[in-house]
Amino acid sequence: MELAPLALSLQIALLATVAAAVVGLAVATLLANGRFPGRDVVDVVVTAPIVLPPTVLGYYLLVAIGRRSWIGHSFEAVFGSPIVFTRVGAVVAAFVGALPLVVKSGRAALEGVDATLIQAARTLGSSPVRAFLTVQLPLAARGITAALMPG
Repeated sequence: MELAPLALSLQIALLATVAAAVVGLAVATLLANGRFPGRDVVDVVVTAPIVLPPTVLGYYLLVAIGRRSWIGHSFEAVFGSPIVFTRVGAVVAAFVGALPLVVKSGRAALEGVDATLIQAARTLGSSPVRAFLTVQLPLAARGITAALMPG
């Protein structure tokens, strides 16, 4: 029995999950805690892959990272091979599919933390970053963990 396809799938899933966790939690934190112009636009752009059929999303990814796009052309110029139909391309595709789920679940978990607890930490002298790391993030940990679980 050949295990190479299983190992490849696990490798791609692990890399895409790590990338989606890092980028997704950063975007979720920005959307949950930040108030800035264009916030709704960022939310819509990040959420768009959820509502697109998989074939349409795949086509858009092929157009966005194919040889004729600036991303695909730049990647091929630097690395000497195209990005589509490679491990990197598979990781990008899995990342794009997972990112909206991580952002939505992570944002809901972060917004679910009682704001008075964060304000109490701020009143007691915590910086915004410290209040986030010591109060908001630990209290949202269950929801964030759920956001990172395979579905």
